[in-house]
Amino acid sequence: MAAGVLNGLTDLGLHLPQDFELISNNSQLTRMTRPAMSSITQPIYDIGAVSMRMLTKLMGHEELDDTQIELMHGFTTRDSTAK
Repeated sequence: MAAGVLNGLTDLGLHLPQDFELISNNSQLTRMTRPAMSSITQPIYDIGAVSMRMLTKLMGHEELDDTQIELMHGFTTRDSTAK
């Protein structure tokens, strides 16, 4: 979606990060766009592992220890945001 926004902004003659700042998820596409997009990094493997443990407990009619889990995340600054 952010790549589409980037294309639309470019079509309008707007420039990143001077006119707009844009942040995306950390997919490979974010490194291939021009300018490269800053992104939020998420622990995808950990999200899957925690989700599977919770689902397994629920399927076994066990009580969950926690219903809200917070995992580490990060931010990678690239050329679509001012530094």
